[in-house]
Amino acid sequence: MDELGSLQRLDPRTIWPNEARDFTPWLAKNISGLGATLGLELELVESEASVGRFSLDIHARDHGT
Repeated sequence: MDELGSLQRLDPRTIWPNEARDFTPWLAKNISGLGATLGLELELVESEASVGRFSLDIHARDHGT
């Protein structure tokens, strides 16, 4: 029988120290995984886009609707 590992609770900041520089690009590359978890067919449209005075982290489109 194969040996199984165990899950550990981690602070997300240990993996992605900076949201804009680390997490958002990772999420943009893995948007289909998020979509699969949510039951959606997500496609990245753009990330870190300017929206007036604000910045949009992720703009994605669901092809299922």
